[in-house]
Amino acid sequence: MTGSNTKRRPMGLKSSMSKKPKTDENDSLVDSSQMINDYEDERTATIALKSKDGASDDFEDLEEIYNNAMKALESDQEQAILLFQGAIHDCDRIIKIKDSENQILSLPAIFYYIYGMSLFKLSELLDPEDSVEYLKLASQRLNQALDSTNDSKNIASDVLLSSKINIGIGKCDLSLSRLSEESMNLKHVDPCLSKFSTAIESLLNSNIQREVPIELKEDSDAESGDKNKITYMDQIYSVIDMVLTFAVISNDFDLKLHCINWSKNSLDLLKNDLFDPERLFFLAKADWILAQHYLDSLDIGFEEDSDDEVDEDEEFEEKKLTSALNDPEYESNSLYATEFLSSAERILTEIFEKEVEKSQPEVFTMLGEVLLNKGNLISDNEDQESYYIKSAKMFNLAQKVSGDDSIVPEHLLEFLQDYQ
Repeated sequence: MTGSNTKRRPMGLKSSMSKKPKTDENDSLVDSSQMINDYEDERTATIALKSKDGASDDFEDLEEIYNNAMKALESDQEQAILLFQGAIHDCDRIIKIKDSENQILSLPAIFYYIYGMSLFKLSELLDPEDSVEYLKLASQRLNQALDSTNDSKNIASDVLLSSKINIGIGKCDLSLSRLSEESMNLKHVDPCLSKFSTAIESLLNSNIQREVPIELKEDSDAESGDKNKITYMDQIYSVIDMVLTFAVISNDFDLKLHCINWSKNSLDLLKNDLFDPERLFFLAKADWILAQHYLDSLDIGFEEDSDDEVDEDEEFEEKKLTSALNDPEYESNSLYATEFLSSAERILTEIFEKEVEKSQPEVFTMLGEVLLNKGNLISDNEDQESYYIKSAKMFNLAQKVSGDDSIVPEHLLEFLQDYQ
């Protein structure tokens, strides 16, 4: 391809960016027929855990089961599924006991939080056909958790937990909207974003040092405050990532733009004097999504020509391209695409220059796609070639750092081979 004017604009944003972060969809699915729906089947054995003094406590056991499930997510998803199902079964068992003792109102918010989030996690891990059922019940349990925190007199100690609950409700409801085309609109999405905003503002304004059974990072030397801060940021970035991914799959440009603007505003709240590559990455991702929207309108003329085409077809395509290039709307979309590509390039380059090969592979992959697409819009052959070479370098770095050649989208492999 070197020296050629052939343009190879990747068209795989929706297939590559709509995937769940750091999770291979095929790996995450487990045959539901091999699993037991613990919240329905009373025959499932309760997982019993003992405290240090040998005594057993239902709520402590439940928290430990949930925490172990969260830890197992990255290393052993089948084990995580079993543990989440065990947590759900224990929740049902505890509810029956408390109900028989007329103490159902004594169940704490954390109980319903674990119940709801276990259901939410299973909605992601099990057969997609069961997702709606899990998500609806998860949202119901999380709203019960939120009601419990609202009734609590110990407001200070519940700020962190209520923030996590709001995030959980928002994730459940946004996932439900994603599964229904009728719900892919501002009316259904805005309440989710409001839940997220409430949680983010509470987390950023809170000085609470209390830890709750959420996905804490392992760091035995860290103070609890530092660990909570890390957890806050992980939670916030996971929310922003989810909203941006939702923006990718939305066919409604107003909804797409609304989600992107919400994400950028949330990222502005996290701005400080420190270098934060994760924050910068999501800012670049927002610009990249917008760039791709405008690139999608420029399909004419960006497909590779076939050597088998007859002269009449080539002449027709040339006339069609000339007509498109003279279209004011085409020119406007091209300018917008270039603007957002340049912004994403600048941000991702800043990350790369400061971290070099310490950067996450996703940084290299996205920068590679941004450079390739920007090169496609450059008319000067020499400048275009320079962008293609830099793009290939980023893809090679992504493969090197990740140790996984498949991290580069399949539709870009031919381009990469041309520059090996």
